[in-house]
Amino acid sequence: MKLLPVVALMIVLLLSSQILTITCTPSSPHVAILFITSFGTSLSKAEVRVEYPNGRTIKCTLDDSGRIVLYNVPLGTLKITILKWRNINVGYKKVLFVASRFPVKKEVIVDIFGKINIRVVGLIGNPISCAIVKLDDGSFLGTTDSEGALSLELPEGRYTINILKENKKITTEIYIKKNRVENLTVRIDAIPVSSWFLVRTGELIAIIMFVTSLGIIFFLTISMLYYRKKKIIRK
Repeated sequence: MKLLPVVALMIVLLLSSQILTITCTPSSPHVAILFITSFGTSLSKAEVRVEYPNGRTIKCTLDDSGRIVLYNVPLGTLKITILKWRNINVGYKKVLFVASRFPVKKEVIVDIFGKINIRVVGLIGNPISCAIVKLDDGSFLGTTDSEGALSLELPEGRYTINILKENKKITTEIYIKKNRVENLTVRIDAIPVSSWFLVRTGELIAIIMFVTSLGIIFFLTISMLYYRKKKIIRK
């Protein structure tokens, strides 16, 4: 009769959608778990919290491949929480029931992420490279490449994104849906002169008018000198 509560607890855990039962083989004396998004991206260097069945808690980071390896794990419920990835708070929790001392390797798909492809262009559609993309709280997300593009994977939710290039700033709101891909084109009222230098439309018009004025003045001056010289020669 004393075994009934234990059996009932195991059944409840196995029925939960966030429970992963690890079956065992003598050749795998550890718990090795790989975390990836629905798009196949590994959660490289993600910050995680691990709660062991005996109550012990540790914080660590996944390796470059998005994997965590735990040794000497007691039998029972193992809880792993993805705290942060790429400067973004995640809060994804996974519960694993360790049924033996020799679990096999497992792959966990973290299905709360959506993907957004951002493209930053100038007034005439020229790609704006090296534009900085940040969240409203200041979290750095990345910079655009030579094509003005940046792809991000973010947990589902609403975000305010700031795009900065020199002293220009564009703010936009987006809503990320999990397992969905969205495209966003941001247009900056400027024309890229180089990868690091932008000229606003008004500034460019002013420069063109100034250069044109100098050209006209130069032409008139040369013309006047020419006609004066010609007039003197005739005399």
